[in-house]
Amino acid sequence: MVSNSISLTASQQRQIKLEQELQQDFQESSSSKEDLSIFRGRCIAVTDNGFYLANINGITFFSYTEEELPPENAWITVTRLDNGKITYKIDTPFLADGSDFRGSAFQRLQNNDLRMVKLLRDRALFFRGVRNFFDGLGFQELHTPTLVESPGIEKYLEVFSTQYQNFDGTHQPFFLPTSPEFSLKEALSSGLPKIYEIAKCFRNAGECSQTHRPEFFMLEWYRAYEDYSVIMKDCVQLVLYLAGLIYGKTNVTFRGNTANLQEYKCFTVKELFAKEKIELDYYSQDSERFKKQVRESLSLSESDCTGLTKEDLFFKVMLDKIEPFLGMDCPTFIHEYPLEMTPLSEKSSPLYGKRFELYLCGVELANGYGELVDALEQERRFVQILEERKAVKALPLGFPLRFIKAMKIGMPPSSGVALGLERLLMILAGTENLGDTLLIDSFSC
Repeated sequence: MVSNSISLTASQQRQIKLEQELQQDFQESSSSKEDLSIFRGRCIAVTDNGFYLANINGITFFSYTEEELPPENAWITVTRLDNGKITYKIDTPFLADGSDFRGSAFQRLQNNDLRMVKLLRDRALFFRGVRNFFDGLGFQELHTPTLVESPGIEKYLEVFSTQYQNFDGTHQPFFLPTSPEFSLKEALSSGLPKIYEIAKCFRNAGECSQTHRPEFFMLEWYRAYEDYSVIMKDCVQLVLYLAGLIYGKTNVTFRGNTANLQEYKCFTVKELFAKEKIELDYYSQDSERFKKQVRESLSLSESDCTGLTKEDLFFKVMLDKIEPFLGMDCPTFIHEYPLEMTPLSEKSSPLYGKRFELYLCGVELANGYGELVDALEQERRFVQILEERKAVKALPLGFPLRFIKAMKIGMPPSSGVALGLERLLMILAGTENLGDTLLIDSFSC
C-alpha cells in the first residue's frame, strides 16, 4: 500500500476563486425580495392571508388582502405597485385534477422544496468545472459519434442496438456506445496527445440501481506518452478541484462517512487478496488452488460454488470483502489486475495488466488503463471475447474495424481512464441515489 498527498495547482486555485466571484456576481444581480417590482413563478402554497411563489431564485411569501387568492400550482406574475400593494395575473392555470405525477420534474421540485434547483445549479457548475480543469491542463475536448459500428468489446456489458434506414430500403446497423474509448483512441492515433470528452454512454441489461443508469455521462481522457500513474493523479486532483469549486471543501461526506480528499492511497489487487489469505497469482497459474482459497476465505462449501468460474469467485471476494471498504478515509486506487481481466491494457508483469480503479466512500468512480498499443494483440483479444460472448448467447457486437485500423496506423504509448460523472456528483452532493442528480430521470431505480 502506498499513501500520498495531493494539492491543487496555483492555476486551479485561481480558477476556483474566479468561479466563486462569478457565482457571487450572479447572486447579487438577482433581484432581492425587498425591491422586487415584478415576480414570476409558480404558486406553491396558499394561506389565509397570502401565498408563496417559487422560482429559480427561491421561495417568496406575498401577503394579500384581496378576497380571491391565486390558485395553487398556477403560474402567475406578481406586480408590486408604487403604494406597496401587490396585484397578480394568472399566466398559465393548473389544469390537472389528481393525475399521477410520480417521477415528473414537477413532482421532484414540489417534493424537495426547491433543493433540486440548488442541485441543478451545482450540476451546471460541476460540468463547467470539469471542462475548466482539463482546458487548464492543455487538453483538447472532443465530441465523438453516438452511433457507432461497435459499442465496445466487453465480456459482460450488454448494449443498445439500432439501425439506419436508407431510402432504397437497405439498413445499416449501429450501436450506442458503452464508452467513447474507440473513437478517442482513434484521435490519439491521429496525433492529438491530450484529449478528453464528456460523452453520453449507454449500457443495457440490469444497469439500473442507486449507482447505475442505462444512460449516463462518462468523462474519459487520455495522455500520450504518460504512465497510468499520471492519470491516477489527474483523477484525485479533479475530485479535489470539484469539491473545492462547488462546495468549498477538501473533504466529502457520503452515507455517514467522511473522506479526506487531500490524500489518496494505492493498493495492488494482489495485496488486497493477500489480506483475505488468497494468493492471486494462483488465479492465472493454478485456478483450482485459487478457487479452494476463495472458498476457505468466504467459508463456502463446494456445493455453494457449483457452476461458478474463477472469475465469478474473484468478483465475489471483491464485492463481499474488498469494495465496500475502499476509499472510506480518502480516495483509494487498486491496480494491477490479472491479465485476463485487462483486455485493453498492456502488461505490467507476466501475470498482471496495467489496469486501475478508483474508489471513494465504497463506490467505484473510475476505471483506467496503461493502454495496449499492439494492434494485432488487441485484435486477437477482441476475437477471443466475442467468441466467449457467443458461447453464452450474448448479443452479437459489431467488430471495431475502424478502431483496429487506427491502431495499425500507429497508436502512441498512452494511458487513459473513464469516470462516471453523475456518480461523482452524487457523492460530492451527499445524495443517496444517482437519480437525485437528475431533474428528469427516465428510470426509477
